[in-house]
Amino acid sequence: MNIHGWIENIVLKQPFFITGRSFCEAQVLRVRVSERGHEGIGEAAGVYYKGETAALMLAQLEAFNASREPRLDRFSLHRSLPAGGLRNALDCALWQLESSQRQVPLCQLANLRSTRPLVTTMTVGVDTPENMAINAAAYAGAKAVKLKLDGGPLDRERIRQVRRASPQVRLLLDANQGWTLDHLENLLPTLLACRIELIEQPLPLGADQDLLGYSCPIPLAADESFQQFKDLENVAGKYQYVNIKLDKCGGLTEALQIAAMAPRHGLGVMVGSMLGTSLAMAPAFIAGQYATIVDLDAPLFLTRDVDHAAVYQQGSIDFPSMSTLPVLSAGAARATA
Repeated sequence: MNIHGWIENIVLKQPFFITGRSFCEAQVLRVRVSERGHEGIGEAAGVYYKGETAALMLAQLEAFNASREPRLDRFSLHRSLPAGGLRNALDCALWQLESSQRQVPLCQLANLRSTRPLVTTMTVGVDTPENMAINAAAYAGAKAVKLKLDGGPLDRERIRQVRRASPQVRLLLDANQGWTLDHLENLLPTLLACRIELIEQPLPLGADQDLLGYSCPIPLAADESFQQFKDLENVAGKYQYVNIKLDKCGGLTEALQIAAMAPRHGLGVMVGSMLGTSLAMAPAFIAGQYATIVDLDAPLFLTRDVDHAAVYQQGSIDFPSMSTLPVLSAGAARATA
């Protein structure tokens, strides 16, 4: 078994703003695992707010490669590496490798007969209320839109103007830890009037202890507060949903375990992603088959995507070949729509 990693640059069509951070481009780690004429490729951006970078993950891979057992599978991988971007890239590559070796579609390895297109939120970054309304309305055919908000005085007007410009779409919010409980409560009349369906990570990690026992009329989703399987019990009393991201939990293997167990803790399942190409979206799309909320629009922000890319149509994401023998490669890139 050979394992090779490298860094790829991905460039956004325009700057994208969230609470306390902006993105114009990013680097991702790609990993190829090959064995006896079969291969799999995985991609990870890492968890930026935990200090993960493509360069750091590549260094971790080189150290791991020097000491690992000659042969690796998804289960021994989880015993060898902690959750995070590197394990995600390797785990997803191993899923693809197994699919190729067994000549079984990836979805069937995940106990799915086939896959279905998934409604995905279309994300609007923090901007002026007028620009956010324009950007939300520009998503032709969108069924759900997620607004990034920063906890500032413009949040109320941002929500109002987007709702006026897009009266029929489902609206979700993501504060990326940028709110206080007072800000949330002050906004509640507007949130209810504008039919907001979900609020993602309103309070900072740690400060969300204030949500314990708090009764919010709008469901709350844990993102930064929820990293991996072991966090389920901790967030159960504060949130109604967990946002599973493969970079956080360390791959599809653990993501499927979380999706199976979250309802037993009274939690709904959301599947999202970091920035990345369709190489990163494909395994998340498998996990998304078990979710009620999906946020997998990241490739739409990029100037170029990989071959065999996700298909975005009428507000949904699909991988039409997933139910046969999906072949996602890191070959020639192509421009996104």
